[in-house]
Amino acid sequence: MARRFRVSLSFVVMSLSTFITVILNPFLFADKEEFLTAYFPLIGGAFVLFIWIISVSWPLLLIPTNSRFYQKWNVLWFSILHAGLIGFSFFGAFILETGNYDLFYSSLMGGLISGILFKALLAWSSLMNLLHEFPRLRFTAPLAPILFCFLYYWVFPRISPQAAYPYMLEGIQREIYLKQVIQLRPGQSMERLKRDFPYHNSQECVDSTGILYNDLKLGKKMIHFESRNDTLLILEINKLKQ
Repeated sequence: MARRFRVSLSFVVMSLSTFITVILNPFLFADKEEFLTAYFPLIGGAFVLFIWIISVSWPLLLIPTNSRFYQKWNVLWFSILHAGLIGFSFFGAFILETGNYDLFYSSLMGGLISGILFKALLAWSSLMNLLHEFPRLRFTAPLAPILFCFLYYWVFPRISPQAAYPYMLEGIQREIYLKQVIQLRPGQSMERLKRDFPYHNSQECVDSTGILYNDLKLGKKMIHFESRNDTLLILEINKLKQ
């Protein structure tokens, strides 16, 4: 039973580590790739399930609970080694071809975070007691990625739009940007908006006088706004016909 708890918890921490890693990436790697921000949770999440089944859940079920693997901080070191091997296995060709080791470093950092979280959860007596009293809770572990995606792509942008903006997919970035636009009034400067939320509209039009025309969809509404010299001139919000 204890080994099964470790299997379910390992899936939770591996999933959570992909989201923590992407948030830390910009602070650790100045020359970051785009998918290390907005797309890393999705790409990393796709690998997590496969990696977890092949190289985590099966070994954990076989390793005795009194093994040295579970003593002190061994879980942490094995996680780092595991992540390093995975990083080179999946991204080795890309790393050697481009000379960009950010993916490898991200894998190591993900392993470090996984190890720390795993060790912390195993040492959390209240959680262990809860799993012993209600063993069926371990079957909810595969739902962890859904919860993390909800927190990352829905809650995070709404709690702190400016902090979340660089890490979001393009569609979510557009939504954040437009929600900031509709808070402005004609005559107000858009300089701060463009600095904090640098969204680029590929369909933006400009006339001979330098006026920029934008039409962007936000939910069931079409947002039309015009600007010149970073000053908002016109803002119209129209409901789309069903």
